[in-house]
Amino acid sequence: MPAAMSKRPRQSRRPQAAALLGGLCALLLAGAAVAQDVRLVGTIGSRAIVSVDGGQPRTLAKGQSLGGVQLLEVQGNSATFQIGSSRQTLLVGQAPTHVTPGKTALTLSPSANGHYMSEGKINGHAVQFIVDTGASTIALDAKTARRLGIDYERSGQPIQVATANGKAQGWSVRLPTVSIGALTQRNVPATVVQQPMPFVLLGNSFLNHYQMTRDARSLVLKSK
Repeated sequence: MPAAMSKRPRQSRRPQAAALLGGLCALLLAGAAVAQDVRLVGTIGSRAIVSVDGGQPRTLAKGQSLGGVQLLEVQGNSATFQIGSSRQTLLVGQAPTHVTPGKTALTLSPSANGHYMSEGKINGHAVQFIVDTGASTIALDAKTARRLGIDYERSGQPIQVATANGKAQGWSVRLPTVSIGALTQRNVPATVVQQPMPFVLLGNSFLNHYQMTRDARSLVLKSK
């Protein structure tokens, strides 16, 4: 009996040790998901100059990391980063973005006239988007559609569209892929119009797939 009793304290320590180890792992995982302030200071070709949590700016090449923030791609004045399990696209000069890993998001800063603009791709071709929450679909002019290889007259459905000068001819089409930063949608409804347009309107046929928040400094599109 004394020998048996002497073994009980040793066995009782195992659950305690397991609980302590589990708690330590939880703390480590929580630390890995701490939000960070990330700022894109500038771009040089395919490299990005990045500051994390107010630290000294560093120049990163594709695939390199700083403080857990990995550079994936540079497109003009924007860059896409992998932060934990999420992807974030930032613009040069915008205020530091508070990033919590977990969901894919895009942060845009307003231009001087208050519009939100960004480079993106349609069917793999570069375009300049302007966010328009009043547009039911993506809208682009016929010249841009032809450059993107969209045979709207053959594959599109003729429709009437309202313009500043009244009714005009348009075509309803589907875009195989639309990408802006790390956000991508497929088979997206769009409208082609004859009237020349300086930008491609990024309308609700794309925007409605994301949670959208706006303040005085930025517009954030985040995966739902």
